[in-house]
Amino acid sequence: LVREISGAAAEFTDTGEGSRALGKAFANRNALLVVDDVWDAGHARAFDVAGEGARLLLTTRDSAVLTAVGATDEPIERLSEEAALALLAEWSGTRAERLPEAASDVARECGYLPLALSVAGARVRDGASWEDVLEALEQGRLEFLDHPYASVFGSLRLSVDALPDDERARYLELAVFPEDVQVPESVVLRLWRQTGGMDAVAARDLLARLKSKALLERGSDGERRFVTLHDLQHDFVRLLVNDLPAVHANLLDALAAELPVTDEAGSAWHLLPPDEPYPWLHLGDHLVSAGRREEFRELLLDPRWLEAKLRAVGMSALLSDFTAFPHDPDLAEVVATLRLCSHVVSKHPEQLSSQLLARLLDTDRETVRGTLSRVAPEGVWLRPLTASLPRERGLIRTLSGHSGSVSAVAITPDGRQALSASWDQTLKLWDLESGAELRTLSGHSGWVWAVAISPDGRQALSASNDQTLKLWDLESGAELRILSGHSGWVNAVAITPDGRQALSASDNLTLKLWELESGAELRTLRGNSGLVSAVAITPDGRQALSASDDRTLKLWDLESGAELRTVSGHSGPVNAVAISPDGRQALSASGDRTLKLWDLESGREIAIFSADALVLCCAVTPDGKTIVAGDALGRLHFLRIEGLPPSNRPGSDSP
Repeated sequence: LVREISGAAAEFTDTGEGSRALGKAFANRNALLVVDDVWDAGHARAFDVAGEGARLLLTTRDSAVLTAVGATDEPIERLSEEAALALLAEWSGTRAERLPEAASDVARECGYLPLALSVAGARVRDGASWEDVLEALEQGRLEFLDHPYASVFGSLRLSVDALPDDERARYLELAVFPEDVQVPESVVLRLWRQTGGMDAVAARDLLARLKSKALLERGSDGERRFVTLHDLQHDFVRLLVNDLPAVHANLLDALAAELPVTDEAGSAWHLLPPDEPYPWLHLGDHLVSAGRREEFRELLLDPRWLEAKLRAVGMSALLSDFTAFPHDPDLAEVVATLRLCSHVVSKHPEQLSSQLLARLLDTDRETVRGTLSRVAPEGVWLRPLTASLPRERGLIRTLSGHSGSVSAVAITPDGRQALSASWDQTLKLWDLESGAELRTLSGHSGWVWAVAISPDGRQALSASNDQTLKLWDLESGAELRILSGHSGWVNAVAITPDGRQALSASDNLTLKLWELESGAELRTLRGNSGLVSAVAITPDGRQALSASDDRTLKLWDLESGAELRTVSGHSGPVNAVAISPDGRQALSASGDRTLKLWDLESGREIAIFSADALVLCCAVTPDGKTIVAGDALGRLHFLRIEGLPPSNRPGSDSP
């Protein structure tokens, strides 16, 4: 309803969230919201969100619902005798003025209720006499004496008893379907093929006959035909059907019979047709009703089912499955995780596996760990190596000493030292083994935004908002030279693999290539429409990739300074970039809260991971298999690249 009113995508994790969204959708609208056939006061309250210009109309046969929400009760009278006789005439195929006196008795016995009148009239049209119908109704009234709608049940019994035994059995099997649900004809046809051996033509003919007897309704949404039962018809078939759990089992067998054959372990329910919502929405109900509750529980611990259902019918429907197990601690942990990541996976179901791992890898629940061990999505994806999203990991040590925010850090090639850059206008060199501060490099007159260390580990280059870069000797801490030329803040810097050149990125929308030995500016790279925030150089030193606030990455030829390609796909500023050791893939971190993996040769996006906050930085390990990314909430995400073809896999020996 929210989607229809607002035109925006709507996905909720609980009723309260949906109610609030509905209230916003109805704000400042003059509208009448009609909610039909309400039996639960909580359901009514969920829709009681209309603004001053809107009104809520509830229909119910339980006045307590109206009292609970403070609604005004407006009773609806039953049909008058004249209107009841007109309806009987229509369904019986008799002109109203030619109805016999017994028709008035039939109308009275039907309680002047439209459904009972329709069924009774259809029975007369099919050849029964008015007197026989009246007698059957009187018998039905006695049979269903304790039911408030005994007249309706009596009328239904009249028509159902007149069906041949096999057709009667098929009709009563409709009790297997939930109340107030439009059941696809295709699902009914599968059930009847399973239970009665009926082909599609015979099944559709039976549905047509049942409709003509007012025993069900058929409709279409433009794409699919469906079958519905009035709630009293549904109550009636539920009352008379034999062995309802067996019918549920038959329906499950009918659905399973059309699943593709697979060598995968476990059930194949995740292979249900993705374009047929009914089985996805109601499979759990049928499993529980068939006495296969444990199978349903196992399904909710199967990552294949979770992702497949998410793709087919959305997060709200997936979360509703878990209500069948309100006190299961394993499922409680899974559903809590789904709620946490719903904002990501509702839009990107392919990220469900990485989200589950990133939030649950350190769980102490053995069953949930078993679930995670079965995570194996198709295609390229980023596998988290730690539970970086929901829980903090162990801290080894904190390096303290800066008097301002720390904006960047680089580690020496031997892994023993680190150099940090700060808004306090200094850099600090640290011993990683002990955490000791070795020296402070001072000289900038503005915040130090970025730092890079030369391949031999002897020198470092820093970038500052004082519009300069400075080259330092790490052994002595001496400033070797200043690189000047940018007319804006210098945001990032990278050194070529041979250590001879450096590339800097600036707020003035440009990059500059420098010769480190002389400090000479070699060329300026232009093309971005926003500040350039990050830069990385390919392992062969021939190309560079820049990231910008204009939401793009650009690939450059360093020899000529030519722009080779623009890579687009982020919806927010790109904050950081890294290139895999083999130079085939690139990684970008963005203010749109995503981390994206790209194929450098084609510029194609090949994998994505969404965090809960802006992704500020990223790096690839030397073996090219693991990614580390940091977000604005201070968390590190460890992800493994999986699913790449061998020719594109980091560390592959393929040419």
